[in-house]
Amino acid sequence: MMVRVVITLEQVLAQSPSEAAAFWLVRQDIGESAEDDLVFQQWLEAESAHGEAWARACSLWEGVAEADGSDLAGLREPAPSRTWWRDWRTAAAASVAALAIGCGAIFWGHGSVQRTGSQIASRSEVGLPVQKFATATGDRRVFTLADKSVVTLNTNSAVSVRFAPSERRVILERGQAYFEVAHAAARPFIVQNDGLTVTAVGTRFEVQEASKSTRVILVDGHVRVIAPLSGKTEAIDLSPGQQLVANHSEVKVGTANVAGVADWQNGLVSFHNTPLAEAILELNRYTAGKKLLIRDPKVAMMRISGSFHTNDLRRFARTIAEIYPVRIVETASAVEIVSSERTHR
Repeated sequence: MMVRVVITLEQVLAQSPSEAAAFWLVRQDIGESAEDDLVFQQWLEAESAHGEAWARACSLWEGVAEADGSDLAGLREPAPSRTWWRDWRTAAAASVAALAIGCGAIFWGHGSVQRTGSQIASRSEVGLPVQKFATATGDRRVFTLADKSVVTLNTNSAVSVRFAPSERRVILERGQAYFEVAHAAARPFIVQNDGLTVTAVGTRFEVQEASKSTRVILVDGHVRVIAPLSGKTEAIDLSPGQQLVANHSEVKVGTANVAGVADWQNGLVSFHNTPLAEAILELNRYTAGKKLLIRDPKVAMMRISGSFHTNDLRRFARTIAEIYPVRIVETASAVEIVSSERTHR
């Protein structure tokens, strides 16, 4: 049985960002542990340079077959003063060299680890490293990818990113993401969700997964959406300001609420003659604690308009109570909006 050496944050911080990134690639490749995950997360958050070094290291794994000796020199240099680090750097150099020679012959183990508001590498079945980015409920984060594209994740969202020489592929695993794609005509940027694919070269767009559908909003540039429809696929080109909503039975293209894309990135949500029941469903996405509740059908059908902060559900409820004939009843599990004419029990 292999003994796994426990690594501390102080040991990793003693290395340069590029050295530490190389170490983490090999460390994660042999298996995952809760202790490693914690130290890795702390290392990523300690300095912005660590995240940049990690992105470069992941890119090296992708393109190492074309790397020259200077690219690998940092991994081959000895470090005789640190036994634990020398062993791991030797393993890193051997792994990179084997990948360069075998060009995909290394088997990457299954499994991945997600970290709230951070990135961590896992291994894909096709031999390319996969980066995962995620947010918790109520969180919102911006990440810069290895190609300088930027992805903004809304509350409780997650994406997997795998870059290859011929394409950049992102899977929206859950939630809502906004993409600002770096231009690379020969390397399309592809976003997938539930069978639907969005292909862009250099553009800005949003993809949101709902319970039974996927919505794409194009802010700027051009995208082509391929949607599964009754066992077939249909390619649709969108123009700026358009949205596409697709499920497995129909595809609808219409005018998008482009302003709403900017709203959630600023911690706001806007409603325009929206039923109150739909509004609270949207707001409840942003809290892991007490949620808003409506049980009265008449209250649920009331329509509201306006912009509200996503991080203050009680403030929203109080505002509604000042405008409409409703009142707030807070219990241990929910903040309920009820009719002001409802009889007290």
